[in-house]
Amino acid sequence: MSSKITIIGAGSVGSTIAYTLAHDEIASEIVLIDINKEKVEGEVMDIEQGTCFRSPVSLVAGDYADAKDSDIVIITSGIARKPGQTRIELTQTNVNILKSITPQIVKEAPNAKYIIVSNPVDIMTYVFTKISGLPENQIIGSGTILDSARLRCGLSEHLNVAQNNIHAYVFGEHGDTSFIPWTGAYVSGVSLDEYYNIAKSMGKEVKEVDKDAMLEYVQKSGGQIIKRKGATFYAVSASVCKLCSILSASSDSITTVSSMMHGEYGIEDVCLSTLTLVGPNGIQGKVPMRMNKNEIEQLHKSADALKAAITPKTKLLIMPFPNNPTGAVMEREDLEAVAEVLRGTNIMVLSDEIYAELNYGLRPHVSIATLPGMAERTIVVNGFSKTYAMTGWRLGYACGPAPIIKIHQSAIMSAPTTSQYAAITALKECDGEIDRMRDEYNMRRRLVVKSFNDMGLTCFEPRGAFYAFPCIKSTGMSSQDFCTKLLEQKHVAIIPGDAFGASGEGYARISYAYSVEHLKEALRRIREFLQENGIYHGI
Repeated sequence: MSSKITIIGAGSVGSTIAYTLAHDEIASEIVLIDINKEKVEGEVMDIEQGTCFRSPVSLVAGDYADAKDSDIVIITSGIARKPGQTRIELTQTNVNILKSITPQIVKEAPNAKYIIVSNPVDIMTYVFTKISGLPENQIIGSGTILDSARLRCGLSEHLNVAQNNIHAYVFGEHGDTSFIPWTGAYVSGVSLDEYYNIAKSMGKEVKEVDKDAMLEYVQKSGGQIIKRKGATFYAVSASVCKLCSILSASSDSITTVSSMMHGEYGIEDVCLSTLTLVGPNGIQGKVPMRMNKNEIEQLHKSADALKAAITPKTKLLIMPFPNNPTGAVMEREDLEAVAEVLRGTNIMVLSDEIYAELNYGLRPHVSIATLPGMAERTIVVNGFSKTYAMTGWRLGYACGPAPIIKIHQSAIMSAPTTSQYAAITALKECDGEIDRMRDEYNMRRRLVVKSFNDMGLTCFEPRGAFYAFPCIKSTGMSSQDFCTKLLEQKHVAIIPGDAFGASGEGYARISYAYSVEHLKEALRRIREFLQENGIYHGI
């Protein structure tokens, strides 16, 4: 097929999708984009070197500009689900990543069909739909297409019938509230209940399916695979490539993908998976399927679980950007998308901008309070410890609506006079020092990030603050074990990622607010630690 497909995210899922697309000759050109430039180059080299065994395909380790004129864009970026973690628990981290990606890719490929794969996929599809500005028919969440495949696999094994003879689906969320509408389960045109009797009449012993156990098998399969091998990527890649084939075909197909609900089954303003007509023009619409009252109630339950991300109880959105520990920043486009959601609500914003001046991007920091309609609902907190290296002076400030600040004034102690005079001097005379400090941190930032990637510890590029947040999953250790053993064996102290919440597990925080000499020595010891423990995967 003559199609250009761009994949954002070169992790296990993204790189496996790229390989499958090339091997199955679904695309004529594949662009693979990832923040880790060296890794994406390695993935492309690895796939390219098998080209002689198949039809030629152009593979590019590229950037967003290389996505221009893409027919399909596949978004896999985000933090992977860990053992015991639900997809919903990934929400905040991966939504932030998606918000940073969206304006860049949409600018380059406004006419592409977008397949959202990042978890939690239904929420990510909803967010992308809201912030991208693209027509809804161009946006397809991978949804329960994989869940339905797992269901067919389980039923095939139980019934001893080929999977392509089984027509059964999983509806709702790609997650813990998914369900199987058994009224629509058929074996080659025969309802499941009828098939039992037909099989028996042919002398074939078939036990009735334990429906609760089958649903548990479907819902828990991903977690079981992650528990055993650390990640899922083969089956999800196959399902995404199938979607690419459908989008590149000359006719439509019916499958279970996630898209915006507009009153179907009485559900509005949420992305869910039901039977959907998909083809070269993207989403064509939902295909009604007969369901009983209980099944419709389960679909509503699934929708409610997803809508619960923001509820009437939500009073405050906390935005710590530039971020500690990841170094992520929010560009103006990201903030405008957030502001658009918040306008017309009673939700306040607490914007922690303590690292505002330590921004290494081409554009300066933007406060959400500066956007139209946001000053009256935003509290900005900041201080002098980071920008002016006044750690320990205990001097900060808050800006916001007068009633909030008045309450704040009554709840704090006044800063020492000495600190206040120092702050005045800093504000009046030290802007040049900020520039010099930022340049120095930027050099150290590049040193640390490159060093960790060279060690095989994937580290995305922080855009602000003075921390790196490398992934240590390849070591097979928990964050706590890694940091404890590193301290005990090499006397290097870093912070385990889970100190910042469950989504930080598998990562570690490193501050580069140290001398270059100390940083180089620490990095040398970390490399030795990996080598001596047989967990080194670098170059």
